[in-house]
Amino acid sequence: MENSHDASFSLSRADARAALDDAAAARDGFANDLKLPRGYSLTTGTGNAAFTFGIAVGNSSWQFGPVAFALGLVCQATAAGFAIRRFRQANGAWVSGFNGPRATWPVIAAFLLALVPCIVLSTWLMVEGHGIASALVALCVVPLTAIADRWWMARFRTAR
Repeated sequence: MENSHDASFSLSRADARAALDDAAAARDGFANDLKLPRGYSLTTGTGNAAFTFGIAVGNSSWQFGPVAFALGLVCQATAAGFAIRRFRQANGAWVSGFNGPRATWPVIAAFLLALVPCIVLSTWLMVEGHGIASALVALCVVPLTAIADRWWMARFRTAR
């Protein structure tokens, strides 16, 4: 077997550094060019609101509560899948939402700190028989999702 290493090829330190700098600039340019597609946050927020309301109804005494919970979960997963597909179409690539702790974990923690009280309040209202109020609280998740989406995107662009 012949050695595939070409001894005539050499790369100076300056050339290697320039190549690495070019790769870093291309990565930064890619991150700065990413955009959330129109309707992305509305889609993910609606899915999150359906999931929140599904939890509330699922914990109520309504006989179809478990079905409502499962339906909320299916709505959330479907909305997420649709949003991911739209993101890929708009940007030509998918970027993991879990791209490094500096970009993601603060956003996830803040979102959960806002989401959990919505779930608890929506559930309490549903259990107490206030279905419309419960649904309105669940809908509060839509703007919270939009804020989290934009915050994540901003942190993703700067987390390097």
